[in-house]
Amino acid sequence: MKKILIGCLALLLCATIQAQPQKVIKFASEATYPPFEFVQPSGELAGFDIDIARAICAKAELTCTFSNQPWESLIPALRLGKFDAVISSMDITDERKKQVDFSESYFSPSGSFVTHKDAKFSPTLAGLKGKTVGVQKGTTFEKYLGQPQYKDVIKLKTYTNFQGVTMDLKAGRSDIILADTPIVEDWLKNSDESKNFIMVGDPIHDPKILGVGFGIALKKGNTELLEKINQGLAEIKKDGTYQKIFQQYFPHTKLD
Repeated sequence: MKKILIGCLALLLCATIQAQPQKVIKFASEATYPPFEFVQPSGELAGFDIDIARAICAKAELTCTFSNQPWESLIPALRLGKFDAVISSMDITDERKKQVDFSESYFSPSGSFVTHKDAKFSPTLAGLKGKTVGVQKGTTFEKYLGQPQYKDVIKLKTYTNFQGVTMDLKAGRSDIILADTPIVEDWLKNSDESKNFIMVGDPIHDPKILGVGFGIALKKGNTELLEKINQGLAEIKKDGTYQKIFQQYFPHTKLD
């Protein structure tokens, strides 16, 4: 009788464990940054970052949801526990690491300048003298252009999102803009408003300011989730899932 009872209890315990739903992880992103993140006509979030997060969640056996949030609110709201993780083309920098924990890098960033195709200047210190440069507020590019050597050279204008940056460039209220290279490549290729603009100069790589890569941000101390995300990221890189997603969004870019 005892053996039967123990067996029944074991079966009941297994059934209970199997019936437990997967933990829901709430991701936030500023979805105005195609091809990394954007809002589909259906209202759902899509893009490279979103597909990477979904693939990680599948490997880590997590149920993940996504919400669109203003860029400047992402880290403060994450620290308050309003969501569990942020995936939003966020550079891993020493300054941000003081506020949040980051996963391993899932993308190597660079920045590029864009200006009117008939512009007669280059994005050097001499060429930028007296020019109005547009950049998204709160990004590493704002910090890059805030360096002392630019202080008395350019007029820096900041915007809440990339759409504002390109809008003022098109309207002639700024002379040149700086943003993530894939973002400006996507805008130049897919926007009807970009036909009169080109990338100029070489892409900028500056690990000290632009960071060592994009990472998924988590509230400090959430080590259990961090380990699951890093494990999931390692697995999708190992089995080729990451490479397939990368080629889908960046078919002309060489994967490092």
